[in-house]
Amino acid sequence: PVSVKQPAAAVPEVPLSAEEARVLRAVPPGGASRDAVAQAVELPTGRVNAVLVALRIKGRVRFCSGNRVELAS
Repeated sequence: PVSVKQPAAAVPEVPLSAEEARVLRAVPPGGASRDAVAQAVELPTGRVNAVLVALRIKGRVRFCSGNRVELAS
């Protein structure tokens, strides 16, 4: 039997909540510390961290060393 590669299925884009969209907009193109993002959106750091984890799961941001976050490409 010959194996034929199928193109990868497109991953559907998961909609964002209003809070996720707000936090995502606060992440600058070059990235920022999680604390800076929390200050920008005026939410508690713990809440912003929870939202950033959700955004990471959705593939919208990635975590970097030094407690930084940046937009996923």
